[in-house]
Amino acid sequence: MRQFEQIIGQDRQPHVTPVSGGHMSYERLLIQTEDEVRFAKVHDVARFTDPIRERHSREYLIKEHAMMAHLRERNFSHIPAHSRLIGDHSLVMEGLSPDDGWHWRAPQDDLDRYVHDVTSALTALEETDHPADFLDSHGPAHDAFIAEGWQSLDTARLRRIHQNIQNLYTCIQPRLQSAAVRLLGSLQILSENQPNTSEPSNLCHHDLRQANVAWHPERGARIVDWSWAGVGLAKADHTSLLIDLHKSGHDVSSYLDVHFNPQHAHLLLGFLLARSIASVREEQSVVRFHQTVSAISTFDLLDAQETI
Repeated sequence: MRQFEQIIGQDRQPHVTPVSGGHMSYERLLIQTEDEVRFAKVHDVARFTDPIRERHSREYLIKEHAMMAHLRERNFSHIPAHSRLIGDHSLVMEGLSPDDGWHWRAPQDDLDRYVHDVTSALTALEETDHPADFLDSHGPAHDAFIAEGWQSLDTARLRRIHQNIQNLYTCIQPRLQSAAVRLLGSLQILSENQPNTSEPSNLCHHDLRQANVAWHPERGARIVDWSWAGVGLAKADHTSLLIDLHKSGHDVSSYLDVHFNPQHAHLLLGFLLARSIASVREEQSVVRFHQTVSAISTFDLLDAQETI
């Protein structure tokens, strides 16, 4: 109770709504009072049995707070207007509520403006100075895409990926089923022909999905969940956005020439495929399914660009 009072204030009479979503084991709360809306991510040690994962959960909150402070100091406006860290267990920030006109999914009837605003924010991010320390005790995300992606996929793991996609085939949206079949036929050659990638030099979010972007028709884009931020390839986040939009059924063909980096997409494909067969607790099975579908979406866009 004391931890909760630190978040909402002892003298407030808030309306607290649990918020679903996200891959990490946090409690997510939308806290509404008469004069403001705040969002809180709360670390709960009781949700963990693995001490390493428990420590990483707290470190991710610390890093996210530090990243937003760094960006705010450099006048990067595409983040929540304020945030504060309570100990190492709770991150509280401006609440970007749908009741106030914020969209957490791309609107079908205003996709061009959504993509323009979000990609403009991502370009501004790439042009922002890097922090001196990304607080990555577990290593940079770009390095993980390489080491934990194609480099980790031997013949046995490729067979497991093949079987996993076959097992999930009937659960995949019909519009992506043909891409799934083509991916199965290309797995071996993809693993044997890794493209050379440029040296990473741009500040990137590295987990750019619709669920991590709040968009307002008049106020533009605000990006959250900075725990994977680091140095990466040009247009890496733009590419991840298009992959996620394509996965959701949006037509992104008109944006590929400007905003799609095949090198990053290829790296991400290997990483997603590897993650899709990682050991899983029952509650994580949905995450593994979405990683599988994201991999298929990535392959479909790469194939459309004739870059594989």
